Amino acid sequence: MAGWDFFLPAPRPTGYGSAARGADNAADPERVDLRDRLVATVLSQAQSLADVGDYRGVTGEVNRLSAFLSPEEYAAGVLPKRVKPIAEYIAEEGGRLGEEGYALAANFMLYRLTGDALYQDRYDEAIVYSYDSLDDKGLIDFLPNSATKQTALEYVAEEYGCDKGEVVFCGDSGNDIFPLTAGFSGVLVRNADEQLVENVRGAMAKNPGLKVYFAKGGFMGLNGFYTSGVIEGGYHYGVFSDP
Repeated sequence: MAGWDFFLPAPRPTGYGSAARGADNAADPERVDLRDRLVATVLSQAQSLADVGDYRGVTGEVNRLSAFLSPEEYAAGVLPKRVKPIAEYIAEEGGRLGEEGYALAANFMLYRLTGDALYQDRYDEAIVYSYDSLDDKGLIDFLPNSATKQTALEYVAEEYGCDKGEVVFCGDSGNDIFPLTAGFSGVLVRNADEQLVENVRGAMAKNPGLKVYFAKGGFMGLNGFYTSGVIEGGYHYGVFSDP
């Protein structure tokens, strides 16, 4: 995701990694002074570019901070106060341009700088485990809390003025657990991850009002896997009908 490299230190000579650098800085006032002057130079250039609306230039300059600051230093709030208008500019423009990585990173910086929970809410993420059955790989999704599959479906339902139960959602992996247990008309295809199936059944036992159809296969000669399961579920809920 573009933008999170704000917090990843760039390659450096041996002995100047993030952990060593933090210890060195604490013991070497001259290095601290050099770091602060370099950061000030970068921020001055970034502010000049922001003043003329050069968004690409601003993000390019701010990315350079990773050459001088470690993730630990970001978290410790080493950034000077003058970064605030620059981060606000990136958060606004990044959001407008759909570059969520930069917007989230900027809001992280603003939260560390101000402690304002408003910024934390903007960058706070949902971390979801899922499984790619085609490649046999485990996956971890990092998503803004306000931009998950569930919130996207809730937006669609609200936009079209329909109840959640009228929205059909089909899933097969761990990151589908939220929409499948949020009150929509769910479909689990036959190739669904076993852990997801178990979690969904557990949620249904606790909340009998949940609607989730488990594709079985054998419908119209289909096997219930992948798209076949979607078609089977669609017919189950009346989305499709015979021509």
